[in-house]
Amino acid sequence: MNVLETWILLLLISTWVNGACDVTPWECTGGLSQCDTSGPTCVATVNCAGDSANCVNLTDNTGKLLPVCSYSDECVACSDDPALCSGATPQCNLSTQACMAIIVDCTTDADCAEIVDSSGALTTCNTGTAMCEHPACTAHNVAAVCVVGGKTVCNTWSGSCDYVKTDCAHDSECAGLVDASGALTTCNPGYTTCERPACTAHNVSDVCIAGSKTVCNTWNGSCDSVKTDCATDSECAGL
Repeated sequence: MNVLETWILLLLISTWVNGACDVTPWECTGGLSQCDTSGPTCVATVNCAGDSANCVNLTDNTGKLLPVCSYSDECVACSDDPALCSGATPQCNLSTQACMAIIVDCTTDADCAEIVDSSGALTTCNTGTAMCEHPACTAHNVAAVCVVGGKTVCNTWSGSCDYVKTDCAHDSECAGLVDASGALTTCNPGYTTCERPACTAHNVSDVCIAGSKTVCNTWNGSCDSVKTDCATDSECAGL
C-alpha cells in the first residue's frame, strides 16, 4: 500500500469514526439526535428560542431539514406543522421544508409543485393572478375555495379559481368551468357569459327565470330571452 492509499484509508476511517452526519445522519442517536451539517457534527436537540435562524443547517437523523422554529422552540420541518407558516411567509416548500412567501409570478401549476398552504393543501397556479393559491379547486369545493376569495368560478381542468368569463361566444369556451354549485357552465351568447348551469327542459324555472331570462335553448343549454322575431315554428326549435 503506497502513501496515497494509506492517507485515503485513514481519511475514510476518520470520517467513519467521527461521523459525517450530513452523509450518514442516522449516526446521530441518543442525546445527539440532530445533525448540524455545517460541521458536520451530531448535536443535542436545539432550542431555537423562537428564532428560525437558530435552525439553519439542521437536520434530524433521517436527513430531513428542520429550518423552522416551532411554538415549543424546537426546530422542525414546515411539513410537520404547515400552520407555523404565517405572516409574510404563509406557505411551506416541501423541498426545502422552509416557510416562504407566496409565489406571485407563476405561469403553470408546475411552478407551484411541492408548495402547500398553511392548511397543508397543495397549491396550484392561478394564471389570472400569477399566484400559487389555496388550494386546487374542484367541482366539489368551489363555494369554499373560490367564492370566499372573491372568485366565483372554478376551472376544473387547472384547479384554479377565476372570475366569470364574460366574453364567450361558444359553449366550448366554458368547458371545464363550474359555478359555485359545482355545475358545469355553458355560454349564453346573448350576454357572452359562462352561466350557471346548463339549462334543460326540466330546470328552466330554476335556472333561467331566476336569472331574468324565461326561455331555455335546449340544444345548447343556454338561457335566453323570448325570441320576438320568428316567422316560422322552425325558428323556435329547441326553445
